Amino acid sequence: MHNMDVSKASKAELEAAVEALQQQVKQLEASEQERLEVQQELEKHVLESVAARQTLEEQTTQLLLAVNDLERAKEKAEEASQIKSAFLANMSHEMRTPLNGILATTEMLFDTVLNREQHEFANLISISSQNLLGLINEILDISKLEAGKLTLEVIEFDLNECCTACVRSLALTAQQKDLRMNFFIASDVPRRILGDPGRLRQILINLLGNAVKFTSKGEVLLAVTLDKMQAEHSIIRFTVCDTGIGIPEDKQKRIFEKFTQADDSMTRKFGGTGLGLSISTELVELMQGDIWVESPCNWPHLMQTHLGVEASPSATAHKSCGSAFTFTGCFEVPQQASEAVIETQQSFRKIEDIRILLIREADTERYIFEHLLSQLDVVYDIAANAGEAVSCLKGAVAGEPYNVLLVSDELPDVDGYDLVADLDSEFNTVQKTLMLSKLANQHMVARRCRELGLSGYLTTPVVEEELQQYLARILNQKHSGSSASHAVRANGAARGSAAGEITAAGEHLSCRILLVDDNVINQKVGSSLLEKLGHRVTVAGNGKEAIARWDVEKFDLILMDLMMPELDGMVATRMIRLLELKRDSYTPILALTANAMKGDRERCLAAGMDGYISKPVKKSDLQKAISIHVNRGHEVPADSEI
Repeated sequence: MHNMDVSKASKAELEAAVEALQQQVKQLEASEQERLEVQQELEKHVLESVAARQTLEEQTTQLLLAVNDLERAKEKAEEASQIKSAFLANMSHEMRTPLNGILATTEMLFDTVLNREQHEFANLISISSQNLLGLINEILDISKLEAGKLTLEVIEFDLNECCTACVRSLALTAQQKDLRMNFFIASDVPRRILGDPGRLRQILINLLGNAVKFTSKGEVLLAVTLDKMQAEHSIIRFTVCDTGIGIPEDKQKRIFEKFTQADDSMTRKFGGTGLGLSISTELVELMQGDIWVESPCNWPHLMQTHLGVEASPSATAHKSCGSAFTFTGCFEVPQQASEAVIETQQSFRKIEDIRILLIREADTERYIFEHLLSQLDVVYDIAANAGEAVSCLKGAVAGEPYNVLLVSDELPDVDGYDLVADLDSEFNTVQKTLMLSKLANQHMVARRCRELGLSGYLTTPVVEEELQQYLARILNQKHSGSSASHAVRANGAARGSAAGEITAAGEHLSCRILLVDDNVINQKVGSSLLEKLGHRVTVAGNGKEAIARWDVEKFDLILMDLMMPELDGMVATRMIRLLELKRDSYTPILALTANAMKGDRERCLAAGMDGYISKPVKKSDLQKAISIHVNRGHEVPADSEI
């Protein structure tokens, strides 16, 4: 019995052991299954990792190939850009070289005796050449813009002088079309600013030129106002208004695109490439400004906004016509005015003792004159015609007389010169009378002023500085007792064409000049031009000849072309500068070249040149450059724009 119990217990234990063993087997099998699954998952990840690595290697290879392709493309693009720049430089040189000969020869031709027909033909040559030069400049600017190589200079300049030069450069063309050209600059606009005067002139000349081109009757006005004054910067607004044909509203955005005009028929009628506004738009963006157009132009609103007066009869007559192109630019204002500017401001500070009678019909130019006189705090009266002028002078006889009479040569009821003669016979006013005359027919104006015994004349549009200088001289004459005639003639001599030069100009400085140019035509034209200016000229055909001439002769100035055979102008200049170190001497050298690409001026200065003149060069610009650099003597040269 006992044995049976033991057997039953052993069997139970055995069964329990077997069951436990089976459980362990099942656990082992489950663990193995789990291991196999983990192993499979791991193998899967390994395979994925290998595939990812292969993909990464393929992508890396593709990226390296792409980088290599980009580097090769960049090298090709840079090479193409260099070739394009070199091509443009060569084309600029090749096109400007014959143009220089044409323009300079034509300018000298005008100094000879020509009959009417010959003068007309010479004028056509000059106009056509200038148009071709403008086209060349536009194409070069577009190329620079597309290459991203057009940048702005930042130099200090006089904004008033810059705008005046632009207006005066087109005033004669406007007056030949019987258009009035006016210029207004608000009193709160800073006069001395930092920026690029050359590019600002380019924009203004384009807009003013278009205004004159597309206007057949009426007037053109440039108004400069202060848009916003910031800590160290000023946002200045420039508006060019005209009474021309206007621009349809649906074409006003299109005209700012390249090679585009408002109407294709305009190209045939008025000419032009349609590049000017596109280039101006790019330049305005570089100046951190905006440009837009309003057409038709609301002249009464413009007169009220800019001049604070009701519209003149001439402006009211063109109430809703023409266009107004406006652009803004951001300019830095210098911390302090230069000593020369301060001295000029002080000389104009006290002129309240002068009493003025302005005889001018009611038009935009008269209102601008009124604004100028108001800014100067002078006492003035206005007469719109001969009758009002006589009444004012009769009243002045009983009271305090006028010190200055400003008389327009264009009056509605009488010829201005005849009025001056009549007034002088009754009131003895001729010696304190100054005529206001157009730029056209200056010889006739000077002759009539001499015949009447007038002291001089101012050309319109008159600008503030010229009026200030004249009035300051009148004030000095009043206090010193000298004649008014003497005062105005001094002004004429000092300012050149700013005031009428009734007396002859002073003699020019005579210099010994070495002209270096490989082009035979340029040698002849340049020599003739310099000799007409009173200089003695020696010619060299390349840099090597120039050094040889310089080595044995003494020159006051060297005019050096850049692109020449055997030895170019840059290398020749460097060699002369090295030789000068041993001799303790210095000869000014100006680059006189047809190149007009970015960096040319900087390379010239770096080579040791004193300045840069781009062909074709005008006689007046050449004489100015010679005077500036020869007068420096042996001073160490500073950067020069001329």
